[in-house]
Amino acid sequence: MASARPYSGEHAEIHLTLAGPSWMERWGLNRALEEGETIEVLGYLGSEDSHDLRPVMFWLADGQGVWQQLTAFPSRPEPAN
Repeated sequence: MASARPYSGEHAEIHLTLAGPSWMERWGLNRALEEGETIEVLGYLGSEDSHDLRPVMFWLADGQGVWQQLTAFPSRPEPAN
């Protein structure tokens, strides 16, 4: 995460597109996300819509990581906080 850049684009708001609950459960999320909950996301902006953030992985406030894609990294990313 040290090499990941924070979003500094022109949009005041971006849309986060998460995988469905059954997918997230298979990758470690054992509870529902709450509206307004803060998560840390590593991802990329959609190529067709720059308002759309496609996460590769996200972390809950307690540090629990949840994969969103079957993407291999040279080493597992760690949360920034």
